[in-house]
Formats: sequence, structure tokens, C-alpha cells
Amino acid sequence: MPVPYVAAMTTVIGAIGAIYMIVQLTKKLTSQYRESSRAPIRSSNEDESGVTLCQTCEIPLNGDESTWKVFDCGHSYHGRCFSLFATINCVECELRAAQRSTVSERVGDS
Repeated sequence: MPVPYVAAMTTVIGAIGAIYMIVQLTKKLTSQYRESSRAPIRSSNEDESGVTLCQTCEIPLNGDESTWKVFDCGHSYHGRCFSLFATINCVECELRAAQRSTVSERVGDS
């Protein structure tokens, strides 16, 4: 095996390890922030004036309705905002489900 190949593989493995550590640290810091933050979670996509807001960017959904992603749960997204996520389900509902399972795991560990 040539030496440059070994060096390249070592670099790739090191980069993957660094990315993994960054993702884990980000998850930990984000969960700590969410636990310390007492900001209310919106249950729907409407603001006080009744305008439907994108769940991601909170900008009103205006214009061509074919570019919106609307779920049965009531959450709505701009097509571009929703395309940022690697899912076909409602991101907000998936996040809440993950938070509930994390809390139940913590309660079970006690």
C-alpha cells in the first residue's frame, strides 16, 4: 500500500472523528440550553394576527401555495426551509417526540 494512501485514509478517519465529536458536543450544549430556556413552544403556525408562519424561519407563508409544505398536524414550512431537513415528516413533531423520549429515558434512569 503506498504511503500517500495511508496518509489520506488517516486524515479522513481523523476528520470523521472530529466531526462526530463536534456533533455530540453540539447536541449536548443544545439540550442544556433547551432545558435552561423556559421560552414557550408554539403549538401552531399562526401568530397573534392569524397569519400562518413557517415553522423554521417564522416568516409568513405568502404567495404560491404549491411551494409550501403543510402537514396534518398543522405545522407549515416554506419548501426551501423544509428542504434543509433530511426527513419527510414534520420536523417540529419529530423534535418533540425525540425530546419526550429523552425525558422518559432520564426518568427511567433515576
